[in-house]
Amino acid sequence: MEDIDLLLLIGKPRKYTSKHFQSFEDLEANYAILHKINFDNRSRDRLMSIVCQYILEPKRNRKSSAKKVLYRIIKSSSGKTTNSTVIGQLFSVYQKFAFDYSADNWKISLFLKDLELENDMISWLLENVHANELIENRVLRYPKRNDLIQQWAIDQIRNHYNENDRKSELIGLAINEDTFTEFLNMPQIKTEELAWGIFYSTATEKYNFLIALLEKDPKCIHIANVALRLRYIDLIEHQKTKMKEFS
Repeated sequence: MEDIDLLLLIGKPRKYTSKHFQSFEDLEANYAILHKINFDNRSRDRLMSIVCQYILEPKRNRKSSAKKVLYRIIKSSSGKTTNSTVIGQLFSVYQKFAFDYSADNWKISLFLKDLELENDMISWLLENVHANELIENRVLRYPKRNDLIQQWAIDQIRNHYNENDRKSELIGLAINEDTFTEFLNMPQIKTEELAWGIFYSTATEKYNFLIALLEKDPKCIHIANVALRLRYIDLIEHQKTKMKEFS
């Protein structure tokens, strides 16, 4: 690609992407410059679809290279896809590589990062959640409240809590106004684990949860750390007052 064409592509990706990138081979040949282009949503979705289709065709033999191209397209672009067809293709690609233990396979985690998935996709993740860390990450860092994931997390806390290494993330998925009191009174849940669980959660009642936790254990500095991350400065001041009362 000529330098002038690259500058035009960087400057107006929506206009020039379809001209220069019509196939996976075009993308692979220009792999070195993909990170310089901040693709608009429509162009990015189109390119991701091209690469996904290539990977999912049985007779293609450069799938490892295609995985790297797909990663670079996603990594270089802001925003996220909301195109259900592309999300389905990305999920199928993710499934294809989920049990590949090559050194760079951690990159596939980005393929689903921050995407809202259909329930059948989530069910597959939950069925395989203990298979490896890649799948576990996608479940524990799911971006929105989901009934299937929440119920799974509640079951894990009630029945398998001490078997889990990432306890706070698990709490973050499970916590809501109905479960908080139960978790607050569970002897196996440490204050710091619950505090960071509140931080990870998508609950709207985070402030009230921290206040209740503070009343139970006013000396736990993790509550103040979480409050700082959430910009609840008055809560830190309140904790300082409570700590003086118990000193």
